[in-house]
Amino acid sequence: MFQKRFQHIRLTAGRIIVLGVAIILMEILLLGILFFISEIIRNL
Repeated sequence: MFQKRFQHIRLTAGRIIVLGVAIILMEILLLGILFFISEIIRNL
């Protein structure tokens, strides 16, 4: 019973970590795209 619960907590924590990493990667990607667009506009 206790072990099952602990496993569930561990799975939830893993999911939160994966979600956090995904959000950080998305933010980096968006910043990169915005920077790229601004560079193109500046070069026109």
